[in-house]
Amino acid sequence: MSTYVGVGRTNYFKVKDPAAFKAAIAAVSEEIMVHEHDGIFCLFDQHVDGGGWPAIYETDEEGEELDEQIEIAEFVAQFLEDGWVLIIKEIGHEKYRYCSGWATAINNTGQRRDVNLNDIEELAKELGEHVTEPRY
Repeated sequence: MSTYVGVGRTNYFKVKDPAAFKAAIAAVSEEIMVHEHDGIFCLFDQHVDGGGWPAIYETDEEGEELDEQIEIAEFVAQFLEDGWVLIIKEIGHEKYRYCSGWATAINNTGQRRDVNLNDIEELAKELGEHVTEPRY
């Protein structure tokens, strides 16, 4: 059995409170690298086994993890400066069995756009009747 290997990164974006943003990211995951350049930030997935963006869990008042996951894009969006848009991407593969990828653009009001590489299969059906999936 093969292991999924994913990598992720974001564009550069500006946050309202850099100290609060860095502290929040550090508190939810050691697997997210924060890069700062001239007052704007970029995130990289540092998942130890190359698994893509880590799961972020809600915590209770004592800091215990709850079962509810927070989506990474929504988590970061709450820190964005007005007018700035986060673009977060992940691509990955499981050997030659399949390749996948997705991207999300989101602003601090929660407006978002999502794309997924698997959407190409439905779009391809517009071009001809014989469309096979690029996986096994």
